[in-house]
Amino acid sequence: MQEIEHKNQSMVEENYTLKDEIKELKEKLDNNPTLSNTTNKIEIKLIKEEMKKPIELDHENHKRALHLIIVGIKEETNDDTLEIVKKQLKTNSQIQTNYLTEAKSVGKIMEHKHRLICVKVKLQ
Repeated sequence: MQEIEHKNQSMVEENYTLKDEIKELKEKLDNNPTLSNTTNKIEIKLIKEEMKKPIELDHENHKRALHLIIVGIKEETNDDTLEIVKKQLKTNSQIQTNYLTEAKSVGKIMEHKHRLICVKVKLQ
C-alpha cells in the first residue's frame, strides 16, 4: 500500500512539474516576436483563403447566369433545338440571337406539354 501511495505522490509531483514547464513554454511563445509573426502569417493566410471562397462562389454563379431558360416553344424530335429557339426569338422578340451558342431540351417528351429549353449565351 505504501508503494502505491509513493508512486501516486511521485506522479502528482511530475504532473505539477510538467504543468510548470508548459506554462513557461506558453510565456516564451507569447513573448517571442518571431513566433508571433509566424502565427500572424498563418492567420492572414487563413483569412485570404476565406476571402477566396466568396469569389469562387460568385464566379460559379456568374457561369450559371450565362444560361436562359425558355418555356413554351414547340419542338419536333429531329429538329435542331438551337435553330428552333433562334427562329422563335427572331420572330417574337427583338433579342439578338448571334450570342446563342447551344440549346438543350430539359425533361421528358410529353404529348401535351412543351419541354423547357436551356440556352447557353456566349459573351464577347
